Order: sequence, then structure tokens, then C-alpha cells
Amino acid sequence: MLVFCILLTVVAPLAVFVSAWRGGFEADDIVNIAWAAFGVVVGMIVWNVHRHAFVLLWIYFGLTVLIFALAIIGLALADEAADPRDGILLFRSLIYTIAWFIYFKKSDRVQATFGRNL
Repeated sequence: MLVFCILLTVVAPLAVFVSAWRGGFEADDIVNIAWAAFGVVVGMIVWNVHRHAFVLLWIYFGLTVLIFALAIIGLALADEAADPRDGILLFRSLIYTIAWFIYFKKSDRVQATFGRNL
């Protein structure tokens, strides 16, 4: 759980800002920055074992899958030929999200920390 919180509150926002800085600020960076900010909030609430942590966590996971689905549809409907690396990156990110979802659903450590709040 510590790794998840560090990734969500430190690593992901840094990656978003570095990406926006290096690539020039574009319209989709606004969505990425907003998503990173929401991730920071979710990570902090999970770390603090707040009673609403799992509500926000499930919203975060659900919206993440929805965003990935919309991105994949966008790639498929794009007028230009899509870079295959974009699809691979989306797929890896989706697998990453599913793995964390399964961890939070099945982990004995998470169960011991949050108890019935799951």
C-alpha cells in the first residue's frame, strides 16, 4: 500500500509535469494534470486510512479504466495512423491499474488496515 501511495502522490505527478514541460504544454496536459491532482488526493486519503478512502479509490480505478477506454477508442478513430507505442503504453497502464485493483480487493494487509471499510 505504501508503494501505491508513493506512486500516486509523488511519482505520477512528477511524470505528468516532466512530460508537459518537455513536450510543450498541450490541451491534453490539462486532463493529465487534473488526473494527477485527483490521484494525489486519493493517495493521501488512502495513506491516512480515511473511512472514505475506498469510495474514492474505486472511483479512481473506474475513471482510470474509462479514460483508457476512451483513449483506445480515440486511437482507433484517429484520422492519422496511430503510433503502435501509444496502444502498448495504454495497454500496460491498464494492466497496471487492474493489478492494483486486484491487490486492494484481495490483500490481507489491506483488509487488516481497513477492515470493514472495504
